[in-house]
Formats: sequence, C-alpha cells, structure tokens
Amino acid sequence: MSDEFPGISKDTYLKSTGEAQDGLTYDMLTRIHHNVGDMGARVTTLEDDFKSKKKRDTVLTGTMALLGGAIAFLIQTATFKKM
Repeated sequence: MSDEFPGISKDTYLKSTGEAQDGLTYDMLTRIHHNVGDMGARVTTLEDDFKSKKKRDTVLTGTMALLGGAIAFLIQTATFKKM
C-alpha cells in the first residue's frame, strides 16, 4: 500500500475497471489537489515570515550602525582631547 494513498494498493487500482477506476483516480487527484493547496498556504506563510525578518534585520543593522558610529565619535573625541 502507498503511504500517500492509504487504502488503495497498486494492484487494486490496476485491476479495477470502468467507473471504479475513475472513482479511484478522482480520489487520488482530489487528495493531491488538497496537498498542493496546503503547500501553497505554507509557502505564503514562509514568504511573509521571511519579509518580516528581513525588515527587522534591516532596522537592527541600521540601529547598530548608528550606535557604533556614535560610540566611535565619542571615543575619537575623548582620545584627541587628551593629546
């Protein structure tokens, strides 16, 4: 039996004919369609999460750069005043 389609073995599918095989095919395609829809939602969620993390990282990097520049300016000012 397949893990993707529990309850439908390959032999059962191949031995079925007519409407039975059409029904099995429809069931498999329906399950695939639902799985693809779920994956699309997960991809969208991951993309949104990535965008929010990128914005946060940009803000954090800018803030650290400004803080580092201010500290460097203060150290430089203090060092040259003593000379």
